[in-house]
Amino acid sequence: MKTIKNKDLNDRRGNANEAKAAQLQAYRAALAAAAPDREARQAERIAIAEAREARRAERERVKLEEQNRIAAEAAEREAAIEAAARAEAEEREAANKARIARVFEDEAARKAERDRRYANRKARRPVDGPRGTDSCRGSSGGPSRHDHVKTNGIACRRTSGRRDRQAIPTAGNAALFSKGQNGPKR
Repeated sequence: MKTIKNKDLNDRRGNANEAKAAQLQAYRAALAAAAPDREARQAERIAIAEAREARRAERERVKLEEQNRIAAEAAEREAAIEAAARAEAEEREAANKARIARVFEDEAARKAERDRRYANRKARRPVDGPRGTDSCRGSSGGPSRHDHVKTNGIACRRTSGRRDRQAIPTAGNAALFSKGQNGPKR
């Protein structure tokens, strides 16, 4: 049979206090025994943390350098694009100015040619009257009833452009009239 120990409350409390004291004493002994190792482990942990921090700082520095390099390349590309666009705009502007200058030159040449033709036309036409009236006009400046031929044989301006009158033989078209035709074909 078993022996039954009858323990009361005070005995149980005492045993619990003794167990706690034994655990505390064992803990303190373990701390004292591990003190040299603990300091070494603590120093090792600090060294590992510092190395980790250094690696993190190096990664951040490399990452920042890469971002700066990418930003610089992008800025160079943008500058090149802007320079190309600016050059193209300047080229377009120069082409427009050159085209406008050519138009002005062509217009000036056309005007000079027109003035030359006008001067030649004026030089070919004789002036009979005091104010430059044609020989076919009367003294009042109105039409007269003659054959509308000037004194040198060139047809009058009034009739040379009309199609409803018969052509007048002149020095330039005399060959047509000698062949029996009635003026130039219309």
